[in-house]
Amino acid sequence: YTLVVHAGYGFSKETSTWVSFPFYKEHTVYGMALAFVLPYAMMQAWQKVPMKPLLRMLAMSLFAVLLLAIVLSYTRAAWLSVIGAAVFGFMLRLGIQWKQMVSVLLLSLGMLWLTQSMWMSVFTKNDTVSSENFTEHVQSVSNISTDASNMERINRWHAAISMFQDRPLVGWGPGTYQFQYAPFQHASDLTIISTNGGDMGNAHSEYIGPLAEQGWPGLLLILALVWTVFSQGSKTYHQLAAGKDKRLLMVALMGLATYFIHGFLNNFLDVDEGAVLVFGSCAILVSMSQTAKKLTE
Repeated sequence: YTLVVHAGYGFSKETSTWVSFPFYKEHTVYGMALAFVLPYAMMQAWQKVPMKPLLRMLAMSLFAVLLLAIVLSYTRAAWLSVIGAAVFGFMLRLGIQWKQMVSVLLLSLGMLWLTQSMWMSVFTKNDTVSSENFTEHVQSVSNISTDASNMERINRWHAAISMFQDRPLVGWGPGTYQFQYAPFQHASDLTIISTNGGDMGNAHSEYIGPLAEQGWPGLLLILALVWTVFSQGSKTYHQLAAGKDKRLLMVALMGLATYFIHGFLNNFLDVDEGAVLVFGSCAILVSMSQTAKKLTE
């Protein structure tokens, strides 16, 4: 539906923000959902089991359509999440344990922190704004000097952190960010798309948002969820024998990886389209965990 409607407008970036309506309210939710289900489509298209040629062709066509839809959604965070999930899936297939993955991630973050001055210099010099040109749109991800979308995201983050500093233990209450962040905006952070009333949108982060709304406990809860999902999921994956269950668990974990990577830049657990995918995949993880437990008894 979205591709057909979008085609009527020449697949322009400007119209990509609303052509998924009424199924998705805007393109970031749409892009998140596409990225999440892409691993499931990949499993159907490339699984090494006997399939009728027609079914194989249909599965591969669905995968190609979803991939095209992700590109045409112009959702940069979704693109990055797909790449990150692919790396995670590759490491999982190699037999790398979750704690080892976390060690590599923490080491990488440490290196970025130590060289932050250099990276900030690079980012502030990047004046490539988001556009219909694929290369320019990718390059604009790190533009924090002239790209309005990126600058507004930083504005929301700064406001959320200021809210947290004001109420670090209990926060402002679940779901209250959009009604409370206005006074916490800094004049130097305001952009052409900022609202003076500060009465719409969210914190644009699945991690900083809970920090503002629920204080330290909120951040710790979301981090505990992420840790439990991937530590238990990775453990279960290595326990299961090769087969359908193991493939299903793999794509469920990859789908969750797209979401929680995307979560650094957007948050969707407060909307049905995001919550259903996340908690539905968590249910698959629990089911596979019980199956693995029975096999080891």
